[in-house]
Amino acid sequence: MLLIEKLDIDKETLTETATWYDLETVVAAMYRPLHDEFETADDLSIILPSEPEFTALKEQYGVS
Repeated sequence: MLLIEKLDIDKETLTETATWYDLETVVAAMYRPLHDEFETADDLSIILPSEPEFTALKEQYGVS
């Protein structure tokens, strides 16, 4: 998520690549917090950082 935000990677571009690996839902889930939607669905197969965790990581790595 930090790399997506830092490099401003377009969701559509990353989703197209994710399709090859059957990871579209993972990509969609990773973009939600980037749009301030930190509520996660219980059926996700990945664990995403909470809003405070993500904010702390952004500060730690200098991503604005």
